[in-house]
Amino acid sequence: MKMDRYFRFNLGICVLAYFRLTTADIYLHNPRGSNNRLDEENREVQNQKRMFDSQNNNRGGYNVGGLLYYAGSTLPIEWTNQHSCMNPNSHCELVIQYMCGDLVRDGASRTTIRLENSQCRNFDCNTDFEYGMNENFEYYQNCRYRLRNRGLFIADQNLGGNRKYARNTRQNPTGNRYGYECPEERDYYPYWEPSPWKDIVIMTNDATRCPYYQEESQNVKSRWTCVVPKNVTEKYTGRFDIPNNKADCEAFRYPKNDANGAKASWTEIPSHGIPAPDCRETQFSRDNHLGNGIGGQPLVYNWTIPNSLNHEQCIMRMRYNISTGDYDGWNTSSANIASANEKFYKNLGFSEEDAASDRGFVFEDNPQIKLFNDLGFELELAVNTAQFGRTFQDRSFIFAVRPQPSETSGKAIHNLNVRGKRGNIVEVFPSVEYDFVPNNLEAANGDYVHIQWTGSNTNNAGNDGNGQARSDRNNIVLLNSQVYPEGNGVQFGPGAKYGQYGTNYPMHLDNSTFLGLSREDRENLAFNVPGAFGGELSQLDDASPYFNLGIRKISQMGTFHYMCTRNNDFSNRDQKGRIMVSSSPTVYESIGWMGDMKLNEWSSNDGLNLMKSKGGAISVGDDFASDFIVLAPETKLTDNGKKVTIRIDINEDASDIGIYRSNTENFGGWTKVDASINGGMAEFQTDQGGVFVARSHTNVGPIIGIVKIQSFSALKLGLLLLTLTIATQFLDGAAQSHELRSPRSGHPILAGAFNLNQTESYGMIVSAPVGRTSSKEQYAYFYSLLTLQLVNEHLFDDSLHDWFERDPYTALFEVKLASSHTKFAAIGLHANPGDSVNEMGHLHEVYYQIMNTWGEVNALTMGNFYADCEYANPVELMSKPIYYDRVDYHWYIQWEADTTTNSTTDCAYDRIIGSGITLQMAVIPGTSNVFKFDNKWQLPDEKRSKKNLVNFVVGPEQSSENEGEASGSKNLENRNKEEKVDKCEDDDLELRVQLLEKKRDDLKKQQLKDRIRQLEE
Repeated sequence: MKMDRYFRFNLGICVLAYFRLTTADIYLHNPRGSNNRLDEENREVQNQKRMFDSQNNNRGGYNVGGLLYYAGSTLPIEWTNQHSCMNPNSHCELVIQYMCGDLVRDGASRTTIRLENSQCRNFDCNTDFEYGMNENFEYYQNCRYRLRNRGLFIADQNLGGNRKYARNTRQNPTGNRYGYECPEERDYYPYWEPSPWKDIVIMTNDATRCPYYQEESQNVKSRWTCVVPKNVTEKYTGRFDIPNNKADCEAFRYPKNDANGAKASWTEIPSHGIPAPDCRETQFSRDNHLGNGIGGQPLVYNWTIPNSLNHEQCIMRMRYNISTGDYDGWNTSSANIASANEKFYKNLGFSEEDAASDRGFVFEDNPQIKLFNDLGFELELAVNTAQFGRTFQDRSFIFAVRPQPSETSGKAIHNLNVRGKRGNIVEVFPSVEYDFVPNNLEAANGDYVHIQWTGSNTNNAGNDGNGQARSDRNNIVLLNSQVYPEGNGVQFGPGAKYGQYGTNYPMHLDNSTFLGLSREDRENLAFNVPGAFGGELSQLDDASPYFNLGIRKISQMGTFHYMCTRNNDFSNRDQKGRIMVSSSPTVYESIGWMGDMKLNEWSSNDGLNLMKSKGGAISVGDDFASDFIVLAPETKLTDNGKKVTIRIDINEDASDIGIYRSNTENFGGWTKVDASINGGMAEFQTDQGGVFVARSHTNVGPIIGIVKIQSFSALKLGLLLLTLTIATQFLDGAAQSHELRSPRSGHPILAGAFNLNQTESYGMIVSAPVGRTSSKEQYAYFYSLLTLQLVNEHLFDDSLHDWFERDPYTALFEVKLASSHTKFAAIGLHANPGDSVNEMGHLHEVYYQIMNTWGEVNALTMGNFYADCEYANPVELMSKPIYYDRVDYHWYIQWEADTTTNSTTDCAYDRIIGSGITLQMAVIPGTSNVFKFDNKWQLPDEKRSKKNLVNFVVGPEQSSENEGEASGSKNLENRNKEEKVDKCEDDDLELRVQLLEKKRDDLKKQQLKDRIRQLEE
């Protein structure tokens, strides 16, 4: 029996270091991993024993550079590991930890810290700041002379004789020293002796081990160790062995066998007193690949830094363990080694262990195996038993953690950093080129962002790059707007788009906006101030490698695309980033132990935007009753009939609610999910991921129209009465008029004209006079008091930019008949014809100011934009978000329309633009029309108003797209028939009003019948 060739260890010790033979490096990229570098000016690490045993390639790592973070903030930890995780080819585990201490430091020398205090300044290596130090001198001295765990697997490695200490392991049998790291603690987790390292997360292929890891973590569980009196260790270290168990510790005497000698104490060391670490499944990565994971995204763990953490000198380490499946390392111990051996050789098809050994199937270096017993040749396996189960490691440089400011309490803080170093991909590998981290930052309006980066001035002299050789520099500027149409025209991300990813020129600071930051902040981001004060800044040479903007509040919604002017070198390297700011937070949650199983919450507006970008639609229900909930991955999640329970908040006022599921690939095939609805909560179970949303039915909404009246007269008043009665005959909604120049006499008369219809009353709201010149105008909104309730009003403050000839005026209404209390904003603009394109270009600023003021609301932007003919055309508007962003903005009046009354013109000057889910989905297809009232009443040119009425009908969405289209066509057909009847030549105003009232009542009855039919269906 060749027992020495097989591994033995105690079952009570959880060992992660049973790995497959390979070189499986791991490199931290954010925070920057050192790989034992300090400030090397060439590619190779000069001293791989400086701080820790990485077992990585010596070309990895970044040069020194510190950062600071705020407690409570989210730090994306990014890395690459060379071989697979979540892959049957090998077992993988990743452990991320941190430690803090007043003497923890990067050091000023590449030399390894000295072994003896006598070799250090003031005879104290702990305080000799020339040398880098993580673990301290006493920690290593204890490891140096403490007996190793003799139950651990050593294969055929020579650990006999004096190789009996915790510094001697199967991976490091000679006990080579790497800083003050303890090799045994490095190789195994959870470690049974006290350790200064605190656990952040354990990621494992086998998540059933998570309860064990969390219970055994020193975060929550104390450790026992043998404590020898300090006066003995300081004076006689090296003359005795430190026991590693209670019995030997209590029997310890120094001098040995001296009954009166110094005694040791078996002592309990308290836990760290912090929560148990996170534990989850690993993310998928493939073999032989130091790159991204699934979907081309970096491997990342988002660490929420504990609020209790407050220290100026902290360090992070990440260990990567891979193990082989050739033997059951987890369940084998020295007590059952025989049964483990039996299982091993029987799995290989041998009935006896000696038969397996004779053929070379044993654990030893480079075994010669005979595949066939009767053939005379052997194959050599590339096995190194010191690496047959292996741990790799990388550590960050020093970073600080400080308490967050009081104003950010309870708010999300996002860290935005830079990874990478100077050079092209071949020169920097296995490090990476420059990029922003996270590259796609998702935040909510009102969150905070901490923008910060660091770098070096001592990179390899030959590395490619811009600016001064060897130097890292970064900045942030907003990219320029879209120049010409790209792709399918649908943007990625919520809200208005700022900057175009496809461009490579920055936007001028005078025209740019970024997260709502001040101009001073935007200048500082561009020029690295503070950190530079004048000098040569075209390529930031005189700026500092380190930049810290500090914590800033995000106060602007939208999708922002930005770049680094120095490093974004088209066709050589790309350094761009995206920040998506929505009205509500996007929340990622791990489900159980499955790290890649995430629960993502989108606002209904963001969900609709993404649905549209994928060409999808939702054909069930009439209105959203919840946010979108996305459970990933979208494949089958559980086996054996097990399901995940999900609870989502729903609109309590909505009725007839159903939960539906689809996929995020194309948002097709919505299926209903069994769910229980209780108050404001829906609960359902699922065994597969996907996108889920609650849908309900809503009531009919209003008709919207706009009309322009320059001044009032009896004739025009009568004309307006007829026009707006026609506009309101369908549902009595709201109308907007502008260019009211006789406010004292005109408004009351006009309001009275509306209210000639005794069956229904109208309200009116009027803006303050607006206009750059002494000739002022006013906006007015007239609305049905039965259908709508005025909630608020807002006049856009254009004093800072002076974008508009007449500041846009907005009224916020609530639809009374809608069970979901739907609100919409009516935004009015009378543009300057000579500057109409620019004024339209800034309308999205108005819309998003309204969103910031009143929250996420549907909106109608309408009025005379002079959006056609000699004033504007599609080519000029293509660079304006209000036109090219077909997710946020839908133009209901198209270019072929004519909103004028002059027989010599054919121009669509007047427009209605819809924004928001409920409104965009509620408009009945085909009802966007221009009502030619002047032609209808056959008025002579001198009695005509200058504008026709543009309107559309808002109604209930049908249960399918086809039904919705049919309903819209039917409504149009009915209207056409009614118009044929209405060829009355009688000019009597009262008679016409009565006729229109009757037609309106008939239509209401028909709508009621249609609604009853829908409910029955």
